[in-house]
Amino acid sequence: MVTIISLKATNFRRLNFREPLSFPRGLTIIRGRNEAGKSTILEAILFGLYGDYRVLRELRGGRQSSLVDVINYSSSRAKVEVTFEVEGRRFRVERIIERSRDVARQVDARLFEVTGSGERLIATGTRRVNEEVQRLINVDWREMLASNIIAQKDLERLIRLNKGERDKIINMFMGLESYNKAIEELQEEKRSKSSELEKKETEAKMLSERLESLLRLEEDVKKWTRELQEIEQVLPRLEEEEKKLDGTVQYFEELYKRLQARRSLLEKKRILEENIKRAEKELQETRQRIETIRFELSKNEEKLAKLDIEKKRLEQTLVQAEKENTELQSLLARVDELWRSLEESKKEHGRIGEELSRLSQRLQGIEKISSSLGVLGEELKKIEEKTKKVKIPAPYIYSSIGLVALGATLSILYLPLGILALLLSIVPILLGKLSKQKTLLGLQSEKEKLLREKNTLEGELRLLERDREEYGKLLERKTEIEEKISQILGQLQTLSRAEGQASLEHYVLQLREKAREQQKRTEELRRRHQETLSEFSSTSQNKQNLAKLLEELSSREKERDGEIGGLREQLKTVEAQYSSISIPVPPFEIEGVSTSITEDELEDIEVLLQVYRREHGSKSREVASKKADKNRLKQYIEQAEEQLKELPRVKENLDTLGKEIKSLKTEIEAREKAIEVLRNISAKRRSMFAPSVEQNMNWLISYVTGGRYKAVRINPDNYDVEVYDAEAGKWMRRDIYSGGTNDQFLLAMRIAFTLSLLPSAKGTYPRFLFLDEPLGSSDQERRQQIVRLLANELTRVFDQIFLVTHVEIEEPPNTTLIELADGRIAETREIKNQEEA
Repeated sequence: MVTIISLKATNFRRLNFREPLSFPRGLTIIRGRNEAGKSTILEAILFGLYGDYRVLRELRGGRQSSLVDVINYSSSRAKVEVTFEVEGRRFRVERIIERSRDVARQVDARLFEVTGSGERLIATGTRRVNEEVQRLINVDWREMLASNIIAQKDLERLIRLNKGERDKIINMFMGLESYNKAIEELQEEKRSKSSELEKKETEAKMLSERLESLLRLEEDVKKWTRELQEIEQVLPRLEEEEKKLDGTVQYFEELYKRLQARRSLLEKKRILEENIKRAEKELQETRQRIETIRFELSKNEEKLAKLDIEKKRLEQTLVQAEKENTELQSLLARVDELWRSLEESKKEHGRIGEELSRLSQRLQGIEKISSSLGVLGEELKKIEEKTKKVKIPAPYIYSSIGLVALGATLSILYLPLGILALLLSIVPILLGKLSKQKTLLGLQSEKEKLLREKNTLEGELRLLERDREEYGKLLERKTEIEEKISQILGQLQTLSRAEGQASLEHYVLQLREKAREQQKRTEELRRRHQETLSEFSSTSQNKQNLAKLLEELSSREKERDGEIGGLREQLKTVEAQYSSISIPVPPFEIEGVSTSITEDELEDIEVLLQVYRREHGSKSREVASKKADKNRLKQYIEQAEEQLKELPRVKENLDTLGKEIKSLKTEIEAREKAIEVLRNISAKRRSMFAPSVEQNMNWLISYVTGGRYKAVRINPDNYDVEVYDAEAGKWMRRDIYSGGTNDQFLLAMRIAFTLSLLPSAKGTYPRFLFLDEPLGSSDQERRQQIVRLLANELTRVFDQIFLVTHVEIEEPPNTTLIELADGRIAETREIKNQEEA
């Protein structure tokens, strides 16, 4: 039998167990909030055992899952270690997964046997470890999910399985693997024989088609032989006609070629004569243009001489004007700067004068404020003296003394009246104190009023003191500005040699006007100088162009002389060539050809050439076609005769294949009957399994529902459930009940299925049951019934039961509680009996 000893997981989804989490025998409750990592414990155990990420996809209801999802997002490496026991031998398997970007892979896997003296390495590498674990447990992960793993979201797994998959699982657990293996071997043999039969039938079909093809080919050979004899009779005549047409075409081609050459030479002669006339005319025109350009070139040279004199004169005048303009502009800039500084200084002098006048008026109030402050000081001293002299008025004191004396006297005569008089003596004192306080308050109010007036006057006095300082600074600044104005006037008078401000203003205006006129005169000289330069450059360029053109025309004159001489030589050569070309004589009489032929008949000769070319081409194609047909037929006959040699062998092979096909069909039918017999035998043995499941389910559903439902029946074809409802008095489909009750039926069916497998299961069959959130849809009463069933009844059958839940339940005795929080062990404790506690 197989049990789980411990789990250690690092960065496996949310799990981070630094130390191994041990799993004792009996019921273990794994509890925690949502996403605490409860169900991930099952994923880690199964992945650690089988190393196949597809088991995670199945546990998550078929949702897409890969090794990338296994590693915690905050890390790039995850590790799982599972320790398990098989028939008293203990083993530890460890697996490491690493992620790089969006790809993850299992980089290491190792399997150890744990003994008293240490650990012994059994296998390394993912594939080798997977094979060894599978051999030890003897149950693959798909069979495990259908039997020992029961999840709330996967209660219908047995119903979703097709009949073949479910029968295979039952056969495996009932020790009927030999039937499965025999059926699979027979099916494999059947497939092999069927494949061989298909190949033989295909080969026979191909041979039949080949036989028919050879028989048709035999008929074709006879037909081709007749066609070949007909071609050999007509071919010599056609070849003779082709030869005569070939000679005719060759004559016309030579005739057309010579006539075309003669016409071409006549046309070339005409073109040469025209070119000579054109060249002589161009030569005359070139000589006339040369004379004209020489005259224009002489006029340009005279104009350039005059412009050169004017250019030098303007350059001298412009240099002098620019010098005078620079000096005048410099003087104007200096005078303008001084004039602007003078104007700004006068404005600032005026503003300072106004501010001094305003401050002088304010400073006149200083003596008045000082006098007022002295008066306020005397009044404050008087109030201080009055405050010190305030006391309780004498009438109140005398009245109190009188009442005390009266009380003393009355006490002798009548004690109560005496005491009353003594008590009343306090009243005048109190009234006197109130009068004193009122007087003090009046004096304090008057004092505060005088202090406010004093503070106000002192503030005004401080402001006036600051104004007095500002007044002194402004007087100093006024003196500085007056000195600056005096200096500027002195500089301006020195520059202008004028006296008085009116004369200075007149000088500045005159200077500005003179500078503008000088600037205008200088610019006009620059413009005239530029125009002269431009005209000089243009005339010079024109002269260069004329000289270049004169050179080109002189060169062209020489070229034309040489060209005319060359054309005349070419004309003589063409005339000699024309005389050397004669008209050929026909080799034999040809229809449509006269004895005297000239260049004017070139078009007619061309038409005749095309006609005879078409006739020759047609005849040549006919001869070539006949020859090709002759060769093709000979080739066909040779190839066909070669192929017909295999006709006897094809007939013999076809007969042999027919016998082999008949034998294969007999063997396939024999294997189909053997498979049917084995299936019937295993079906009969499995038929005993469904009643066992029903019997276990009757007990389980009655236990969970407290006797509300006692009988169920299972459809052996799809393992769906019907329940006998005592109130309705008939069998009802499970899915008409509430979701919670329906889940309880399915849970009972899954547990019953596993219980029914146990009696016939092999010794290494896993003796643990893992239930993932089976309580979520049940009410409190049935939830407790399910927990009692697991703790009190099923622990007698299973060595280990793991219950994953997030709901609060009564914790039965002799149970281990594991509390998870954020992927870590928050608490592990054992629930004791009350007596033991």
